[in-house]
Amino acid sequence: MSSNVRHFAAENISVAYRGRKVVDNISFSVKAGEWLAIVGPNGAGKSTLLKAASGLLSHDGQFLWNNKPVAHAPAQRAKQIAYLPQRLTLPQAMNVYDYVLLGRTAHISWLGRESKADKQLAAEMLALVDASAFEHRYVTELSGGELQRVALARALCQQSKVLLLDEPASALDIGQQSEILQLLHRLQKEQNLAVVTVLHDLTHAGRYCDNIVLMKQGRSFACGHPEDLLQEEILRTVYGTLVRVLHDEEHGTIVLSG
Repeated sequence: MSSNVRHFAAENISVAYRGRKVVDNISFSVKAGEWLAIVGPNGAGKSTLLKAASGLLSHDGQFLWNNKPVAHAPAQRAKQIAYLPQRLTLPQAMNVYDYVLLGRTAHISWLGRESKADKQLAAEMLALVDASAFEHRYVTELSGGELQRVALARALCQQSKVLLLDEPASALDIGQQSEILQLLHRLQKEQNLAVVTVLHDLTHAGRYCDNIVLMKQGRSFACGHPEDLLQEEILRTVYGTLVRVLHDEEHGTIVLSG
């Protein structure tokens, strides 16, 4: 990869629990402006890999941004990487605007306060994800789709160029899933983000993502373009079940069970 192309990379990442490797020697790279999906059966190590990338889990190997090791200090790492877990921890009695403003924490000095520019950025990010209309509501009152938009606005407030998301659409209905993934796809291009997501739905991975890491039992079974990996024989081997793969000119690859 050319040295002048900004990218996020994992090099030989392994994670162990109680002496058992749950992620074993995984490597990948995603350029700014591209979207990489991590897919595979339950228990394959997908979420563990993403947590390691976010700094929440110790690991062997290293993560790189633009050919340099990602910072270990939480505040510095937050300026490089934004992470959205599958289950968000929501503060009680906090409105949407203040929740999004928390994304500026890493940029505020010790004992400092949010600046006018910080507050303006929070408002801009809410507008960017079409969430300004409910900025004064409590976060605990939001629907699933609204909450995903707000959480994404908070992540964007960090102004990091790497965005990690664990199943961003899993708890949403079909319409909300489409809205969130289309929004993420738009922001990926407009903000020139390197996006890495764990995805359960292979059709979504085929439609929105530039590349896929296909995991099985903690290891990388294959890595490449969706049209190359979303093949019936490959998926049957990885998932242990029959699947049907349809190729549609308008909607891309569609993966059906059975």
